Amino acid sequence: LHALQDAHDLVVPCALSCSAQLDPQGRRLVGFVGSLASYQRVDVLVDAMRLLRSERDDVHLVLIGGTPERARALGAEDVATLLSHVPYEEIPRLISALDVAVLPDSNWYGSPVKVLEYAAVGVPIVAPRIPPVEDLMSEPGDIRLVAPGDPEALATAIGQTLDAEQDARQRAEAFAETVRGRFSRSTRTAQLLDLMTLLVAHA
Repeated sequence: LHALQDAHDLVVPCALSCSAQLDPQGRRLVGFVGSLASYQRVDVLVDAMRLLRSERDDVHLVLIGGTPERARALGAEDVATLLSHVPYEEIPRLISALDVAVLPDSNWYGSPVKVLEYAAVGVPIVAPRIPPVEDLMSEPGDIRLVAPGDPEALATAIGQTLDAEQDARQRAEAFAETVRGRFSRSTRTAQLLDLMTLLVAHA
């Protein structure tokens, strides 16, 4: 059972101040938030950003979370700002500063809560085309899907999302409303109570 904070607790936008903190040069921000675990394939995202940076100089990667050791192991200092051990309550504000939030890969058996956290903030998302991600979508354009493990495809998807900024933002806001309604803590609690009531009635 996956639940998010209620909508009024989720986002305190920091806009320009957070963007300047993450990249003083004012480039478009592509970000990942997580533990930098191997199954998340952040190395693929780093490779994708190198490809993208070879074509355009207006983008910058932000990796939020994990340990300094995991961040250094990625060797991403040439394309990324690395922020380790960020307090959980700061995460929504940092996500809100991103132009694109990315989940490079995930496992095939669990629901990727990271996608819900990105979506609840209203940021355009690029994520792998795998069943757990597709199951979260209400409309085909909610998330830009890409083949997992393919840096070139990921770079293309990120670039397309950046170039279609207005459309991507509109789709992200629509998806945010859906996610906040379906997965808020109050909604999921009510669903759980209804299920328990039903089970008790048929016991």
